[in-house]
Formats: sequence, structure tokens, C-alpha cells
Amino acid sequence: MTNHVSERAYAKRVRQDDKGFPWPMRSYPGKRALDVVLALAAILVASPVMLLIAVAVKLSSPGPILYAGVRSGFQGRRFRQLKFRTMVTDLAGGAFTGRNDPRVTTVGKFLRFFKLDEFPQFINILRGDMSVVGPRPEAVNVVEQFYTRDQLRVLSARPGLTCLVQVRTFPDLANQVPDSADPDQYYRHILLPSRLQEDLQYVDRMSMWWDLLLILQTAYCILGKSWVFLWRHGRSTLPRRKNTSAGVRNAAPTTRTCNVFYEESSREKL
Repeated sequence: MTNHVSERAYAKRVRQDDKGFPWPMRSYPGKRALDVVLALAAILVASPVMLLIAVAVKLSSPGPILYAGVRSGFQGRRFRQLKFRTMVTDLAGGAFTGRNDPRVTTVGKFLRFFKLDEFPQFINILRGDMSVVGPRPEAVNVVEQFYTRDQLRVLSARPGLTCLVQVRTFPDLANQVPDSADPDQYYRHILLPSRLQEDLQYVDRMSMWWDLLLILQTAYCILGKSWVFLWRHGRSTLPRRKNTSAGVRNAAPTTRTCNVFYEESSREKL
């Protein structure tokens, strides 16, 4: 599967060319205002933590502080989803990030577990690319190749920082992949359809009260459930990054810095 999708093929498949996106916008009165208020508050409160994270990421391994992956957004429009970089940039690997992926740095494992790598997406929310609550954004090549026509309805709402699946599968969707399964194939054929089914439920039933509930549940997962998970599973929850052979390290990378389930090269044009 290629990581690059031509703008013309993507427009024909997702944006329906000059016909425009085939489904009406899904939202509710006040959702955008709620997004802006929460994003501004989060950035103001968390800015010292974000500064420390930026320093830790820079010191953890060579490479940029932020990762900007090209994603399918509202009504199929492409945008760059921001995250703190959690992986090294010089290793080859699949598009799906497994539980013990050797590309993830030690700092990256900590950031991923507590979802701190997601903080820069509050900037995406202020820009209007994302919402606080909504279907998680997916890479354009996955949307173009694997979404059915009905599943494309998830793009009628702005993608979100958190969602039903984020809460249900906390701390990580990768934990749902059996050890014996190929992570890429399992995600495409098992986890992705299930995730999209839940995303469509949200799109069809979204409301301010449901958003507030999901925000509270997400806060509970990060501030409370995460520590319970650590206590039950011990240090194995945050294993050290495995050493890799020189052969793998010198292999031509098939993806760039990976911080989400499916990746795009940071050089891909919008």
C-alpha cells in the first residue's frame, strides 16, 4: 500500500471532484465556541508542561520536536495534524505502531501513555482543523483506499482530539492487537471497521452533553485510570525501547516519524 495519494485520485474518491462533499456538515450550536474556549484554556494552563515536553523530545533523539502528519479532515480537506514527535526518524517499519515498536523512544512511550503527545493538537483546534471531540483523523491514503462510501460520513464532522474509541481502548488501541497478528493487517481489517462504526454512532448522535461527558471520561482516563493501569501492570507498561540491529537501522525507512496509527511522509504536499 502506498503512503502517497495523488490529489486528483483523492478528490475523485473522497471530495467527489466539483460536486463537493456529499454529506452535510454535522455539528450543533455552540460546538465551535466550546472548542475555542477549551483549546485556549488548555494551551494557557499547559504551556509550561508543553515547553518541558519540547525539551525532552529534542534531547531524546535527533529530529524535529513536532510531527505534522497529513490527515483527512472536515469534508475530506487535508490538513497537518500536529503531535510531539515520539519516534526516531532513522528506522524502517510498518505504518501501524505496535505495543513494543522499536522506533518509539523512551520519552515517546511516556508521552503516548499519558496522551501528552497530543497537546499540539489544541493548535489544530484553534485553526479550525479539529474539534475537542470527534472522530479521530486518519491518513489520506487509508481514507482513499479503505473507507466505504458510508464510512466517509465520519468526515462530515470535524475530527477530534478525543472520541468514543479513545476512551474505550485507553491507554492505546495497539493493545487490542494480538501478539501473533500482523499489526498493519489487523488494524486495516479488524480495528478500523470497528472504530469507524463507533465514529459513525457519534456523528449521528453528537450533542453538547455527550461531548462534555466524553471530555470528562478522557480526563478520568488520563488522570486516574492511567495510574491504576500502571499499578496493575507495573513497569511492563512502559518498556524500554528495544535495541535494533545495524541492518534494520541502515534500511531505507518506509515511513517517517510515526506518532499515529497510519503515517504520511512529512514531505507530502497538502
